[in-house]
Amino acid sequence: MSLTVNAACGLIDLSGYTTANFTGSPSEIKPAEVKPYPNPASNQIQISNQSLTGVSIRILDVHGKTDYQCSALGSQIVSINTDGLSNGLYLSEIIDAEGMVTGKSKCIV
Repeated sequence: MSLTVNAACGLIDLSGYTTANFTGSPSEIKPAEVKPYPNPASNQIQISNQSLTGVSIRILDVHGKTDYQCSALGSQIVSINTDGLSNGLYLSEIIDAEGMVTGKSKCIV
């Protein structure tokens, strides 16, 4: 069984197929641009993204442990208090309504 997928259409489960042909270029699928600032941060991090509506933000430590998660419904800028975070490198992730990571960025506290 084979399937032809246009890359611009989004995610499709291909586990039941033995062959897949993709049309469209990988550049058509663009991850969200995440802009944490200030970076490095001391008291708070603001995460800016034009497509934050309907998603959540997750802050992970270098070991992949979620140290912070919040909803970003209706916001294009989310402020995160860093008082509960140890100094170090973190990964901020934008997560869509289906739980998929749509953007990532590094930030330093």
